[in-house]
Amino acid sequence: MIQLPAGLLQTFLVIDVHDPHELGADSGVSRRFPSNNNTHRYRLHRGLTARGAPERGSWLTRLAMRPVGDLLAAYVADRHATDVEIVAPGFDRFCVSAILGQSLTLRTAAGEEVQAAGRRGLVLRGEPGTSFVSSDGNARFNLWVSAQRVETMLAALLGHVLVRPLVFAPCADLSAGPGASVLRLMTLFAHELAQSDGLAANPLALNSFTDLWVQTLLHGLPHNHQDALAARHHGGPVPRHIKRAEDFMQSHAAQPIALADIAAAAGCSLRTLHLAFRRFRDTTPLAALHAMRLDAVRALLESGGDQLRPAEVARLYGFSHPGRFKAAYLRRFGVAPGARRAR
Repeated sequence: MIQLPAGLLQTFLVIDVHDPHELGADSGVSRRFPSNNNTHRYRLHRGLTARGAPERGSWLTRLAMRPVGDLLAAYVADRHATDVEIVAPGFDRFCVSAILGQSLTLRTAAGEEVQAAGRRGLVLRGEPGTSFVSSDGNARFNLWVSAQRVETMLAALLGHVLVRPLVFAPCADLSAGPGASVLRLMTLFAHELAQSDGLAANPLALNSFTDLWVQTLLHGLPHNHQDALAARHHGGPVPRHIKRAEDFMQSHAAQPIALADIAAAAGCSLRTLHLAFRRFRDTTPLAALHAMRLDAVRALLESGGDQLRPAEVARLYGFSHPGRFKAAYLRRFGVAPGARRAR
């Protein structure tokens, strides 16, 4: 179990909930959160009886958070079982949750349900529809990291753009092996946050720690790109014609290119191109091109300001059907087009 240092929460924004009505249907406590974290809705799992009402001056739920670069540390404690739901547009970060007391049950957006307690932790993405139920007396320490930073690192390690969004297994054994390394880094970060001159105060050290954290997650925790990452690490070099094909698709993403054009640029036959992408990229050339175009739309939306409309940018890259484009964008990035800019 992670041991938090004394005085840690003095460096956090702390929100204590005393009024049961704030943990009601409209989750009034959420309105007290910073705008970048108010997609969480808290509600008591069971209504409090008069006997279960909090004593004067005591709190029902304590929420504490501190953003540091691309990381966000959070401490949550519930005296009574509490439901938590992530609502639209979601929170595009990955989280590792280490349990400090009692248990926490996670239900993913895909409907999978798992329970964490002791050194059995949780790993999740802040997708709408994700929910939790804490037990009475639960406490946990969460470390969130930008999903974009994690997926950018994964793409760099794999040597190609991601066709499928990164999905971690929801449970993590933090007692041994790579999971224990994850827990040790969380403990280290908590202790550094408690120091006024710790790594959080040093941008270079913080950036190095964040990279270490991201790589530890990618190499140490199970996810849907794990096999490809292992093959990349242990396998032979990627054929040059794949690199040529990817370079051609990247530079011509806004043009109506065909498979034959890609194969010609790669200097191989269509069959060879398909087989190579299946073996070394676990996808097809068209799926890779589709992913590149979505990435280009996202990059343009995030750099262009509010004057750009998602539908107009999508058409630049061949997405003429608004409904299908929105669905594809949501599947890949976990948010609707333009949602990140709005937040």
